[in-house]
Amino acid sequence: MDVLILKHEPYGVIVDFGYEYSGIIQITDFKDDGIMTSAEYPPIGTKIKAKVLGFKDHGFQIWFGVRPSQLK
Repeated sequence: MDVLILKHEPYGVIVDFGYEYSGIIQITDFKDDGIMTSAEYPPIGTKIKAKVLGFKDHGFQIWFGVRPSQLK
């Protein structure tokens, strides 16, 4: 699924995935190896491929992953 980077946060990025609420990619769900830093986040406005990792009805929370191993 394509998601659009909307906002950078210390804990990850907020993304638009085409619904009325936004999702998150946590900083820990970017790389298979090594440590991701906020300086490495994709630029705001960039579309990237992501996979849904989880969803909570309460608060409409949805989170995505972009690790290479998650996108296989």
